[in-house]
Amino acid sequence: MSSSKPEEEEKEAPCMNGEVATEDDSSSGEVGVDEAEGEREFAAAMAQLAPEGVRALHARVEAEWGPVLQSACQTAAVRALWARTVRDPAAAVLAGERYLRGLHEKMRRDVRAGAREVHGVMIAVRTLWFDARIEAAVDALGGEPQVVILGAGMDARAYRLNCLKECTVFELDFPELLEMKSDLLHEAMSSANHQKLTLMAKSLIGVPSNIQDGDWVTKLQSCGYVPERNTIWVLEGIIYYLHHADAMQVLETIAASRSSACTVLLADFMNRMRHHSLQPCTISTMTPLSSCCLLLGSLR
Repeated sequence: MSSSKPEEEEKEAPCMNGEVATEDDSSSGEVGVDEAEGEREFAAAMAQLAPEGVRALHARVEAEWGPVLQSACQTAAVRALWARTVRDPAAAVLAGERYLRGLHEKMRRDVRAGAREVHGVMIAVRTLWFDARIEAAVDALGGEPQVVILGAGMDARAYRLNCLKECTVFELDFPELLEMKSDLLHEAMSSANHQKLTLMAKSLIGVPSNIQDGDWVTKLQSCGYVPERNTIWVLEGIIYYLHHADAMQVLETIAASRSSACTVLLADFMNRMRHHSLQPCTISTMTPLSSCCLLLGSLR
C-alpha cells in the first residue's frame, strides 16, 4: 500500500552560509511509506527489543512515567518506524514495544485509508530538518563546538550523527528520564543485537535538570559547559510545550549565558492553527543576540 506525501509548498529556511535551503534539500532522506515496507520496519524495530533487560526497563516506564516523560518514547517510536527516512539505530530500544505497536497500528490504518498524512511524518521530517541544520552549523562554526540539547528526551544524535565526532554533546532533561535512557542504551549495547551501536560524538554528558527551573544553566556549567566556546543549542519539539513567558525566559537565558563565542540556536514551534512549521521567523528578547544565529521554523 502507498501513501502520497502531504501537499506542501516548498519551504525556505536560511542556510548557515547565507544561501537559501528548501525543505527538499535539507536532507537526502525520503518521506513515504507503503504497507510492506511498514511491516518490515516494524518487525526490525521489534527485534531490537529482544534483551530481557530492555523489556524490564520499559515495563517501569509504562508503570511509573506520566504523559510528559512518555512523550519522549513516542518520538523515538516515530524515528524507529520511519527508518526509511530517519536512520536511528537506538530509536526502537528507546521507544519500547507499547509505543512501537501503537504507532504501527495508526500508520497502517492511515495508509490503508489513503490518508493525506500518515502518523509520524511531521516528526520524521522535523528530525531531518534538525539533522541537516546541526550538520551545517558544525561545519560553519568549526573548532569543535559544544552542542546543547534542551529537553533531550530519547534523542540519540550523539550515537548516529558523524558530524558530532569532534563535539561535546550535553543532554538536559529530567533526571529520571536521563537515567532510564542511559540504562536502556547500556542494556542494548551489552547485547549481541546492538554491537554496532556506538557513541559517535566526542563525548556525551547528561545534565539532570528541568528547563523551567531557574538554575538549569548553572547545572549545565557545573557539568562542563563553557560559555566562551562556540555552541549549538537544539530545542526540538519543546517550545510549544512551554507558556509564552517561559519560552521567552529560556531564550533570554541562552542569550545571557553566552560570552563572545558564536551561538547557533535551532528550534521549532507550533503556529496558531496547531500546525507544525519550519518557516523561518524572528524573535526578540530583552537580551542582545549579536553573533547569535537563530533558525526557528515549522512544518506546515
